[in-house]
This record gives sequence, structure tokens and C-alpha cells, in this order.
Amino acid sequence: MMTEEQLVAIRAREAAATPGPWAKDGSLYAPDVDITWADDEGEYVVGTIWDNGFVIRADAEFIAHARKDIPALLAENDSLRAQLAGCEEECALLEVKQLLAEPTPNTVRYEDVKEELLRDSEVRAAYDALEPAYQAACRRIERGLT
Repeated sequence: MMTEEQLVAIRAREAAATPGPWAKDGSLYAPDVDITWADDEGEYVVGTIWDNGFVIRADAEFIAHARKDIPALLAENDSLRAQLAGCEEECALLEVKQLLAEPTPNTVRYEDVKEELLRDSEVRAAYDALEPAYQAACRRIERGLT
């Protein structure tokens, strides 16, 4: 994955470049390395690049499309990074939910402990004696009373 520093540098170069649209020059007599200039119609043109006397049209085509391709790729990168961040957050939440849902060998359930404790007759008597007060307190809390 590209670093934020690399993306900042690419964005700076893209922002500093002349505006598009760009097109490649179809001439066989283009200068060796003239990259951009304004043509008669006000469009920026990318000159064909010569290699040992042969025109490398694929290179010129690549450069000409960079003006549209780079911003599109940066936008796609931003979109995918945002989606990835959302997925990472969702995965973390799912992991927590899974950990909470799956008992481990050391997991103790409240209901199991309560049931075991209430088998003792003294504990059961104290529980039964306190239960009405507990229920009354729960009703007061539900009504917003304290």
C-alpha cells in the first residue's frame, strides 16, 4: 500500500500540472522530449517521444492519458481506503461480538452462579426476603424515580 507521503507527492504533482485535456501529437517530426504545450485550439498536447529515430507512440499515449488517469486513480484510491477503513472497523466490532458470544473454558454465566447459590437454603431464604424490595426498586428506576 502506498504511504500517505507518496500520495501527497502524487497529489502535488497532479495539482501543479497544466490542466487537461491532453492529447498526443500525431506528427512523426515531433521534438524529442517536448511534453506539453498549447495547440491552436488551446488544448495541451503531449509530444511523441523518439527512441533511436522511432516514435514511441505508446509512451506518448500513456503520458497524454495521465492527466485524466491520475486524478481518477487518486479518487479510486481514496474510495477504496475509505471502504477499507469501514471494513476494518466492522471486522473489529465483529471480533468483539464473537468474543462476547462464545463462552471460553473460564466463562462463568450469571444464571449458573445464581442457580448454584440458591441451592443453599439460607441463601435462598435471604434472596426470597430481598426479592420484593429488589422488584420495587426496579419499578422505581423504570419510572425515573430514585
